[in-house]
Amino acid sequence: DLLWSGEPDLRTEDSRMNFVSCLKSVCMRIEVGTLPWLMTEDKDIPILRVAMAYTAHEEPLLRTQARSAMLTLLSKIKMGEGPLLRTALDMAKSRL
Repeated sequence: DLLWSGEPDLRTEDSRMNFVSCLKSVCMRIEVGTLPWLMTEDKDIPILRVAMAYTAHEEPLLRTQARSAMLTLLSKIKMGEGPLLRTALDMAKSRL
C-alpha cells in the first residue's frame, strides 16, 4: 500500500519506465484471492489508481505498459469480490 501511495522520484524517463514495468509485473502476479487486500479503508485501490494515471502518458511504451497493467488488474478484479469491482468501476468512471 505504501509503495503505491507514496511519491517515488520519477523525474527521469528510465525511472518512470522501471516503475511502470514493476507495476505491470505486480499486476500480472496478483492472485484473485488476494485482491481484497488491495482496497484501502477509504475505498481506494492505490495500485489501480497509479496504473490509470499513466494510461494517458505521452510516452507510447509507458502508456502501453500502464494500460496492460490496468486491464490485467481489472480482469482479475472482475473475477473477484463485488465491493472491489464496484470500487474499481467507480474509479474508472471518475477518470472518463
